[in-house]
Amino acid sequence: MGQSAKEAVRARWAQVDYETLGEAGTSSAQAVPDAVEVVVLDSDEEGSAAEDAGGEEPERHEVWPLWLAQSALYDGEVAGAAAGNGICGLEAVLGDTELERVYLFSFQYEMNWLLDMIPEHVELVVTAQKGTVQEADGGRTDRVRYRMVWMPPFSSHHSKMVIAFYQDRRCRVALPSANFTAMEASLPQQMIWMTPRLAHSRAAEQRPSRFRSGLQEYLQLYPEPDRELLQRLRKIDFAPVDATGAAFVYSVPGARTRAKTGLAQLAAQLGEAPVAGRQHSHYFCQSSSIGGPLNSRSPENTRNLFVHLMVPLLSGHTKGLPKSVKDCPGEKEAYELLRSERLHPYILYPTVEDFNECFTGWLASGWFHFHHSRTAATRNHYSSLRDNGCFVKQREYELRPGGRTALPIIRRDRVPCHTKFYIKFTSASATSWDSLTDCEWFLFTSANLSTHAWGGPPSYQPKNYECGVLYTKSENVALRVHCAKDVVYAADSAWSDPEYFDTREGEHITVNLMTPFWLPAENYDPADVAFCASDRPDDM
Repeated sequence: MGQSAKEAVRARWAQVDYETLGEAGTSSAQAVPDAVEVVVLDSDEEGSAAEDAGGEEPERHEVWPLWLAQSALYDGEVAGAAAGNGICGLEAVLGDTELERVYLFSFQYEMNWLLDMIPEHVELVVTAQKGTVQEADGGRTDRVRYRMVWMPPFSSHHSKMVIAFYQDRRCRVALPSANFTAMEASLPQQMIWMTPRLAHSRAAEQRPSRFRSGLQEYLQLYPEPDRELLQRLRKIDFAPVDATGAAFVYSVPGARTRAKTGLAQLAAQLGEAPVAGRQHSHYFCQSSSIGGPLNSRSPENTRNLFVHLMVPLLSGHTKGLPKSVKDCPGEKEAYELLRSERLHPYILYPTVEDFNECFTGWLASGWFHFHHSRTAATRNHYSSLRDNGCFVKQREYELRPGGRTALPIIRRDRVPCHTKFYIKFTSASATSWDSLTDCEWFLFTSANLSTHAWGGPPSYQPKNYECGVLYTKSENVALRVHCAKDVVYAADSAWSDPEYFDTREGEHITVNLMTPFWLPAENYDPADVAFCASDRPDDM
């Protein structure tokens, strides 16, 4: 159903002139209020962040590795090719005339669209799953080398990554949340994680690098590793990335390796113990797709991957990886554990009303999958999560009396996000946290909330290729989580270009991370229903 939904969207909306959406003649549900001008709203949150930077703390270098992906639908044509203030289009990475060769990893490719933005002299190496590449017109693919990966049914080469090499031998790694297709890059809200341009250095291969090691391990686990790419990466200096505490984390189909990947790898990376004292631990997940229950064949005592396995495991309340689904806390036992240990799970997933009310309506719906009404097991799985308050939704923007809001904020309001985030906050409150001070770790990844992406008991072997970047708080590294709307569209944004900042291990660094939505999110209302594509095929 996942693939057919995307095909239905493509077939229906292929001829839409997206840039005219929201202009005269749009429906009242999508029209922009006349009273709201294209005027930037200063962020109260950013003001408090500036005040927090003072005091007794040592001076910290500010790093901003995440960018909001520009879309002409929401932002107009500004910031398309250019990058700045925390927003850029993919063409800002792939359209650079100083590029020499680019390695691409994705689940879907529209080669005409890609080649239109990449300079003609740039060589391309494309790693793709068979059957997921829409070929370019004849004569345009002479500079493209394909590395095709065969995947078994119901599994995906779902990683999304750019490894770009420049003519001066420097390198940049980027992880976009979108696959390489025009519609997916424009309709749902998307983000891009990027390194600065990293120097080429013969001495680099003599120095250990946590991030490079993870990246190389991932690349080596392909059936036929690209030896030339691996050799090139050995001489790239990843010290600016390592200084931020970033780790490259990944999933690889289990049949190819016995190495820890997916959830087993994430648990090993974090190695958490239960929080002491009376602090509350808030575990947040935002995913564009949600898989079925761990025990999908039984409608009784359904267990959710996030609530019943990931949160107990990552909080240190299970003795290692449960050996079977039955060893995971049961439906009732899990919620009793969460209450007694002050653990609070949140799953952000769009509601039917989000699609009804957002600027682009149902245009983006083909990328969101949670088939919770198919069977008795999936219905019970959904009801248990909903009834126990696990679902949250995006907060709407507030139009303050006498205030004005930037037009892109209005256009992006409630637009579902194709990003995937897993974040932990710790606070004294059972219902809230301060995103600027309370973040313990932060994962931006391609992995949806499913055992295909993460693996699960008993084997913990994922079925997909996935990749992401994990940040953890430490003595030298502080994590701040901002809403991109408060950064990108602010008149006095605190954002600073990472291209001009060279971090080194041991320095005090603040990693400023962004999500496309405000946190904490808002609980589902009693009338809210999680979007289910198989319930509304005609609307798509």
